[in-house]
Amino acid sequence: MSSSILAYPKPELIHYIDTIRDYAKRMLTEGEVLEADEAANQMAYMRDFLTTGGEYGLTEKEMVGLVLGEASPKKRECGCPSCNARHQI
Repeated sequence: MSSSILAYPKPELIHYIDTIRDYAKRMLTEGEVLEADEAANQMAYMRDFLTTGGEYGLTEKEMVGLVLGEASPKKRECGCPSCNARHQI
């Protein structure tokens, strides 16, 4: 799989990514519980996103990265030699 689709998702995927990312942010970082209609909508978006992403040859891991890449908090580095070495790569 080319990394270009990950850097520049197809326009057909962007709407799914933005909507699913919003739901993920609300549930994971804000601790919200979705209403029944929102949960059904989220599931429909996920199903369509997985289908469309699969048609473009994306793996599940790549699709999760597209959705949660910006939603997940950045890991803080402690400043030890190992963290500093990883940062320089």
